Amino acid sequence: MPLPTVESKPSWPLRIALLAAGLLVAIAAPAAWFLWPQENRVTETAELATQLLDKGGTPDKQAIRQLVKNVDQMPRDQLTKVWQAIRREWIQVRQTSMERYFSAPTTEKPELLDAEIARLQALPELMLALNPDADPTKPPRIPRPRPSKKKGNEAAQKAEADRLAMNEQYENAVIARAKARGVPLPVFR
Repeated sequence: MPLPTVESKPSWPLRIALLAAGLLVAIAAPAAWFLWPQENRVTETAELATQLLDKGGTPDKQAIRQLVKNVDQMPRDQLTKVWQAIRREWIQVRQTSMERYFSAPTTEKPELLDAEIARLQALPELMLALNPDADPTKPPRIPRPRPSKKKGNEAAQKAEADRLAMNEQYENAVIARAKARGVPLPVFR
């Protein structure tokens, strides 16, 4: 004759301890994940973006995938630092290009404009890769130097006006060169 089976149930204190341990694990795991130090990829991402910008033309798809991967894993504060670094780099490269263009002999100017056109062609895809909230159907914003809002110093205002005029003249030269080559320039906001 088979013996009756007895199910052993844990006692109340053991049940409470198991429930508390499960609850502790459920709270501690996400907290540890959230508070664990994140790998800082600001420098790596900014350098990769700068290299793509310097190369110009159509960016390497693998490099763009790496940028997107890095950006997706970054907290917002690190992403802001990357944007600031790329903005500074773009403005510096643009200013250097303008200075070289205006000081170069006439025979070298088309080559300098071609390099600027290549950088401009790489910029939209780069900006989309660096902005997880970007809408690919809308043109990206181009990093531009902010105008100085200081009043009173006439020399500073004159320098700012000269810089803006030089920038406009350079942009017109880039547009004219692109039209002469039959190269469409990307659209920016």
